[in-house]
Amino acid sequence: MINTRRALEQGPKPAADEAATQSAASSLSPAGWIEPILQLAGAGGWVLARPEPGQLHPTREWSEMHGLVPGAVSISDFIALILPEQRARVQAALSQASEQGEPFDLHYPIARPDDGALREMRARGRLWKHPLDGGEWLLCATRDVTRDGSMRQAPQDTDEQRRLALALALSRTAIWEWSLDTQQVRCSEGMEALWGFAPGSFRGTLDEVVSRLHPDDLEAWRESVRACLEDGVPHIIDFRVLWSDGSVHWLAAFGDAVRDAEGRALSMAGVARDVTQYKLAEDERNRFFGLSLHLFVISDLSGTIRRVNRAWTEKLGYTEDELIGRRFLDFIVPEDVQSTLDDMGKVVKGRDSRHFENRYRCKDGSIRTIAWAATTMPEAGLLYAAGQDITDQKASEQALEDAVMRYRALVENMADGLAVYRAVDDGRDFVFTALNPAGMRLGALEPSSVIGKSVREVFPGVDRMGLFGVLQRVYRTGTPEVLPMARYEDERVDHWVENFVYRLPDASLVSIYRDVTDRKLAEQALRDSQKRLENLAYHDQLTGLPNRRLLQDRLQQAMAVASREHTQIAVCYLDLDNFKPVNDLLGHEVGDLLLKVVAERLSVSVRPGDTVARWGGDEFALLLVGLSNLEVCAQTLERILQMLSERTLIESQPQPISASIGVALYPDDHGDADTLLRHADHAMYLAKQHGRNTYEFFAPEEDRLAVANGERLLSIGRAIETDELRLLYQPILNMRSGVVQAFEALVRWRHPERGLLEPAAFLPDIESNELIHGLDQWVLEHALRDYRRWDSSGRPLKLHINISARTLMTPGCMQDIARLVRSEPGLRPKTLVLEIIESAALDGLEQVGSVVLQGELLGVSFALDDFGTGYSSLTYFRRLPARVLKIDRSFVRDMLIDQEDRDIVEGAIGLARAFGREVIAEGVEGVDHGVRLLHLGCELAQGFGIAAPMPAEAVDAWLDAYRAPADWTQFGCLM
Repeated sequence: MINTRRALEQGPKPAADEAATQSAASSLSPAGWIEPILQLAGAGGWVLARPEPGQLHPTREWSEMHGLVPGAVSISDFIALILPEQRARVQAALSQASEQGEPFDLHYPIARPDDGALREMRARGRLWKHPLDGGEWLLCATRDVTRDGSMRQAPQDTDEQRRLALALALSRTAIWEWSLDTQQVRCSEGMEALWGFAPGSFRGTLDEVVSRLHPDDLEAWRESVRACLEDGVPHIIDFRVLWSDGSVHWLAAFGDAVRDAEGRALSMAGVARDVTQYKLAEDERNRFFGLSLHLFVISDLSGTIRRVNRAWTEKLGYTEDELIGRRFLDFIVPEDVQSTLDDMGKVVKGRDSRHFENRYRCKDGSIRTIAWAATTMPEAGLLYAAGQDITDQKASEQALEDAVMRYRALVENMADGLAVYRAVDDGRDFVFTALNPAGMRLGALEPSSVIGKSVREVFPGVDRMGLFGVLQRVYRTGTPEVLPMARYEDERVDHWVENFVYRLPDASLVSIYRDVTDRKLAEQALRDSQKRLENLAYHDQLTGLPNRRLLQDRLQQAMAVASREHTQIAVCYLDLDNFKPVNDLLGHEVGDLLLKVVAERLSVSVRPGDTVARWGGDEFALLLVGLSNLEVCAQTLERILQMLSERTLIESQPQPISASIGVALYPDDHGDADTLLRHADHAMYLAKQHGRNTYEFFAPEEDRLAVANGERLLSIGRAIETDELRLLYQPILNMRSGVVQAFEALVRWRHPERGLLEPAAFLPDIESNELIHGLDQWVLEHALRDYRRWDSSGRPLKLHINISARTLMTPGCMQDIARLVRSEPGLRPKTLVLEIIESAALDGLEQVGSVVLQGELLGVSFALDDFGTGYSSLTYFRRLPARVLKIDRSFVRDMLIDQEDRDIVEGAIGLARAFGREVIAEGVEGVDHGVRLLHLGCELAQGFGIAAPMPAEAVDAWLDAYRAPADWTQFGCLM
């Protein structure tokens, strides 16, 4: 037996590229070149193209073996030749080979139709895929094994040999036979040329053949030969050979084994053909196919995908394996299936290419729109199509269409007019090409009266308003322009219009205009209002005088002039004496009339160029400029005081007027405008202290006092913020019953350097300052918090808290206090008594009285503290509805030794009785004070004779321990 494996392994053995050697055997139809091969092998055969089911294309030899006329044979006719009991087996083997690609090797008996002879045939075959168009063919080699199947002799007919040699040369094909016994290779004349041997140099050895094989294809070639000799598989392979000049050529080989009666391989015979040009063309097509950004696909006529390029996998997300063998329709969205079928049907029916679109669902679920150009190759049963992804283009087109629709809707529904013009005579005139509804409405026009007509014809006043000139400039320069708020009028309309004009790429002009008549009128009204507001902003509404803002502005200018011209200016701060009592007793209307009289007299008292301003309330400021010496200033001030003191009748009632004036001089006083005003204010207070109805000049010593006062205010403010304050509580006792009725909260300052300070040491500094509000708030919050602690014991006590009149007159004060009381759980407004100093309350009698009434409605009571130290007239007492009157300690303390003080105490108690008010005597320092007060009818007392002020935490213990003197509790029994 010949050792086929040893024969195959001769020659060089470089590594093989298995994938590159598994392509189809040839780029030609097998039906054309299989017959010479089978003749050499002493066999017949046929090919079956899968796109043409049922048709065998046999060789002449095969037809003669089977007793048939040469030509195509249907499968059914072929099966009919086989004896009935063997037909199913053969048909099943052929179906499996065709559908699953399984090779077959089978024996079958036939009855020849021409002579009826029974013959036994052996058929071997496999499925083969065309390397260029992807077509699939079923190839079969058949031998009559009724007798010995050894290789037949080549044809002896010389003419036939010549015809065969010519055909082989023209097709660049060679016939070869390799003897396994001698290892010699016999071949036709074209073999040397195919393998790159010089003419006459090929010695016919297998080593020579193997030496020319490309190293990467050697292993695959050997495996194909081995499979043919040992497994009976036909030798069908494409491979490369290396010529002596270094060039590479592709050959396609098809062969089979020649065997003896026992089936042993004696030799291999076949054909080889140069397919280099086909391979290069195929490689070019593959490269282009793979590199293109477009989608290329080859399918059969039913739409089953045979081949796709890389763009398919990139666009749709499927792998090539997932696409091959599937139909187009499997990936198309259902809505586009029918239209795609219709388009493909038209492509198949006609040979011309056809364009259509459809939508594909990608692997990730997204949808892509593809535009196709398709054509067919009917003879190959194939459809070729090239596609372009136009999803983004479609989206852009849709977006553009949507934008056009939005633009049209915007233009048609916008409130502004929009007109489009076309230039005539190179911009000498313009005609309307479009006008939106708003433009027609604003111009009182109809569409038929506008389009195609000149701007001047439609709007005769266009030149007067300046729009025509704007149109010409924009047309020439291309630069947009705005024509702001121009008036247009003709026989139809009269309104103010604002225009924006720009040029389009086609040289048309667009004008967007709006009716701004309402805005024009509103702006005019606003300007008028601003003038009024400016007057209000810089002038006092009551007197018409400049206000403090205008005065400060003029002061800045006057200071600059004085510095430049070396003159003096005087800043005067004037406050009316005793104005509040007049305003409170006679009412605000009388007070306002008095202020107007003062304003008029001041205005006529100063020189032209001087300024008289109302600072606020009953305060005025004067700016005297261009002073050459102090005497001129003094004369002016004397004149002012003289004119103010003249007899004044207000509503037929004489009203005395006087004023205190403080003066600061510049540049003697080296300060800014605010400093000058502040110094003048300080000098005015000195004038008040010096008897009023006079004037005082500011001195540096007063400034030092002011600085010291400012430092004290800062210290007090820090004390409030950092809780340096503390509260002490002094009881208010009903001496007759011995029951404690209330506690008064008394504030102290734990000064870090001066120790514990009484209120008299710091309250006067802040009574007229905003800090008093912060102090009152602090006392209220802490006192209510302390009170809640001992109120929980069930004792029905009231809490007295001192509050300034300044805080009381703050808008919303009582509502804030009531909310603060209710925020402490268990407390009620009726437990709170607010104490007001008599003298402070009298300064704003009406306003304080109103606040007291609000407090009463909310449940808060009021007490008039330090009674007797103020005005204390019956009129004031009646108009101030405080429920409790507290007699000042100075009268109570000395009542036992001073008859006048005793009379004051007795009078105050009588006054309280007469008006139905409670009375509390402060300053009770001993039992005798209490007894005398009880004799006078006063039962409520407060003072060191009862208890000194104590911290909140000591209240409960004191209440438990305290017992009132028997002389007080048994007073009624001793008489």
